[in-house]
Amino acid sequence: MTLKEVVSCAFIDAVDRVLFQDNGPKAGFSYHFFGGSLENGETPEEALIKRIIEELDFDLSNHKVRHFGDYRDPFSKERTSVEHVYITRFPGFSYIKDMEERNLVLMPISTARRHRLLPSYHRILEDLETALRSPNFSLP
Repeated sequence: MTLKEVVSCAFIDAVDRVLFQDNGPKAGFSYHFFGGSLENGETPEEALIKRIIEELDFDLSNHKVRHFGDYRDPFSKERTSVEHVYITRFPGFSYIKDMEERNLVLMPISTARRHRLLPSYHRILEDLETALRSPNFSLP
């Protein structure tokens, strides 16, 4: 069994909406966080900074980011997939550029959970929703 590691970032605005990449119905799962696979010895943090620059032309190295958790794909039989999830404040549409020419969608977590998402995203969003409701939790 092989291990595939990916990294993703949930950008969250001041009213707890999350920024998603809309991949459209042909992609199988409608909405994705931003990020991608780790390559050749990259740390999750290095991969995250690189992927966000590639996808949004935004440099996270100058932005506060928090590791939110590591999630395993419970449905993969041929490989083990681990997603390293990070969260940060959404800087606003004027600071990012969609380099992959997909629609960017800012939506409440409750709305996102009603869409076709990767299986691990439901758990990530549930944990994020719980964390954001906690008085002891704060975004970076």
